[in-house]
Amino acid sequence: MAALSKLRADILVTHEAPSCHPHGFAALDALARSLRVVRSFHGHHHDDRSVQYLPSRQQRGFDAHAVDYCGIKNGLCEVIRVGGADG
Repeated sequence: MAALSKLRADILVTHEAPSCHPHGFAALDALARSLRVVRSFHGHHHDDRSVQYLPSRQQRGFDAHAVDYCGIKNGLCEVIRVGGADG
């Protein structure tokens, strides 16, 4: 992470979730903050809990967004393709 912390990004896309997800990782929060991202997106858990992440946005320091199974969102968090239940 030390090498990445020298970089900057607007958006971070990861497979795993940040700590705001019940099975997420604080290390991804730290990475997002070090990159100074505005928002992050994750998949893996196949459930969109983005609304549930909103209350902790200030504490986290970035917007976190999830993407449903087979769903697609653009960089502004707009749904391009609605996902569904995990196949």
